[in-house]
Amino acid sequence: MSRPQNSSNPQTVTVTCPAGTQIVHIGGDLRRVRGHSVIDDFQIIPPNRVTVTGYEDQLGNPDVWATEAYASCAV
Repeated sequence: MSRPQNSSNPQTVTVTCPAGTQIVHIGGDLRRVRGHSVIDDFQIIPPNRVTVTGYEDQLGNPDVWATEAYASCAV
């Protein structure tokens, strides 16, 4: 799952595993321009949600960008 590509700062996205499953792996990425954006926070929210937050650096990001979150879920 990813946020819409825009210039908002910060950008947080949450992905949820289906009911009855649990998180076995998490990840995140930045979509589009990465030069002035960083992933700053990965958070597991029990029992089955993952949140990833991206920020622009001190110089700001002149282009649109998005934060992506991934979760592998298992029974």
